[in-house]
Amino acid sequence: MTTLPAAHRGPLDGALPAPEPGSRRAEIALAAAEEFTLRGYHSTRVEHIAERLAVTSGALYRHVQGKYEMFRDAVFTLVVELDAAAGTGDLEALVAAVTRATLVHRSRGALYRWHGRYLSPEDRAAVTAVFEQIRSRITDAVRAHRAGLDVNPRGSGSAAGAILAAVASLGDHRVAV
Repeated sequence: MTTLPAAHRGPLDGALPAPEPGSRRAEIALAAAEEFTLRGYHSTRVEHIAERLAVTSGALYRHVQGKYEMFRDAVFTLVVELDAAAGTGDLEALVAAVTRATLVHRSRGALYRWHGRYLSPEDRAAVTAVFEQIRSRITDAVRAHRAGLDVNPRGSGSAAGAILAAVASLGDHRVAV
């Protein structure tokens, strides 16, 4: 497992290890995310992921050690992409970027929310730290956007949470957008 190259790093500077974008391991992670989202962690077998990629189970083990590693890579890949999308910018740009990233991975978007409990405590803490930084950047953008208004600045965190909840809900709905 590697950290992302500088061109692909989000504000955490590659602190969340994820497969290199475009690598075979990243391809496995995205296929695994589809299967885990569709079937759930416990019902997904390595054979399901291999079948989706049109390879044998043994071929997958050349790239990953097992099912948990595929699951962790799947979650980390999605979170790193979301983090990179939520880099910097004004509120409108941030919301648009996070929404685009969510729509790209719409069928896999709810993976962490519904199956994140299967991550080890260390891996879950790493993902939570990334989500907190994303929310913090959006909170700062909301605060800057509302700077000239006569509103309580403490509500910016709640507004950021509402924005992220609305965007994340796209992963649960199956209506064509």
